[in-house]
Amino acid sequence: MKTSLIAIISVLTILILTVNDSQARLRSSVALSVKEDYNDNIFLTDKNEEDDFITKIIPSFTLNYKSGRHEATLEYSYEWQAYAQNSRSDGGRHDGSAKITSMLIERLLTVNISDVYSNTATDTRRSTNESEVLVNTVGKNTFTFNPVIYRNLSPVMTLSVGYEFIDISYNNTSNNNTLEDVRYNNVYLNLERRLSKRLTVSAKYGHDDKETEDDITKDFTSRNASVSSSLQLTRDTSFDATFGRTWYDYETKSNTESNFWNFTAKTKLMSTGTATLGYSRQSKDSVELGTYLNELVNLKLSFGKRLKFTLGGGASQDEYLTSEREDDKVFGNASLSWQMTSKLRVSVNGDISNEKFTQPSEEVDKWGAGVGANYRLGKHLNLSLNYSYRDRDSTTAGNSYQNNVATVSVAATY
Repeated sequence: MKTSLIAIISVLTILILTVNDSQARLRSSVALSVKEDYNDNIFLTDKNEEDDFITKIIPSFTLNYKSGRHEATLEYSYEWQAYAQNSRSDGGRHDGSAKITSMLIERLLTVNISDVYSNTATDTRRSTNESEVLVNTVGKNTFTFNPVIYRNLSPVMTLSVGYEFIDISYNNTSNNNTLEDVRYNNVYLNLERRLSKRLTVSAKYGHDDKETEDDITKDFTSRNASVSSSLQLTRDTSFDATFGRTWYDYETKSNTESNFWNFTAKTKLMSTGTATLGYSRQSKDSVELGTYLNELVNLKLSFGKRLKFTLGGGASQDEYLTSEREDDKVFGNASLSWQMTSKLRVSVNGDISNEKFTQPSEEVDKWGAGVGANYRLGKHLNLSLNYSYRDRDSTTAGNSYQNNVATVSVAATY
């Protein structure tokens, strides 16, 4: 993990040791999980599948410090995987985050610092097994530094000016990936006004600069302007909306511009249910191909407490700005969780999707299902049993696979 994480840990420690606050709270926990997997296709191939038993040992810990003006959280886990028949694939991966929010000057200056290390897919169109480290994954570190100055212009109007620095780097030594690091410098101004108890509106303007090591995914500067509103229509129903436009100025290709928006409606259904509808179009960055526009519409329904049922679905389109590639996806998912007793919880889930890609052309049908049970053996000990099935049917030779994974795990938390 990068030295930025070490710096954040140092700042967190200084805050804990030097801030004298009678209301400060420090909470911590440590955990150890031991898992045994049986995986019938560890390399996710359509032919000559290799199965294996995989032992996973996962130590982790969390630390949270909170006072009136400061909050710091540190989370870290390390997963070691040992293969019974493919010892050359033995290895481990880190997952960790450190976050600090500090109000350095009350009602004026707040600083947000975070560093997150995780594993991510290099290309969404390729096969990926989220539980393994062997296929289509790379370590990704994201460091963010974000000071914000707030100024109350009136009891109902607030002006904020912020700077955001984001540094993204990849662990290119894993899985023989060669990916370029990227940095963003973003300056923005936001004016917010509360029109009533239920309605708030705001206007935002920002300037963003993207810089990469080798200009593979195209450096650019951009300007963006947007207006937003938040409406609490009733106690149970709310609406949030944003509309804006971004102007891209590329160093090595013609300039372009595009609209972006986000709309979310949320309402309560009966006594324990909620419904959320979202529609958005926003710019994102992929690991390998740079900036793309993601348009997404999705709906999620949720009901129950002890017996909880969720149903979701939607459609998305990714349009890449520096190539002719376009990705289209339609998807649906459902899950059922039942807290049978105070100690036993069982669950079942399923999902299905259709994906279409260009350059090169490919269509993929995917579906999966899983069942699981978790039993609390004591105050600190849990036993879990899980089974999942994945099926990927691609029009491109060699990109299809079927995968069964069964897992037994024991976790101790203190």
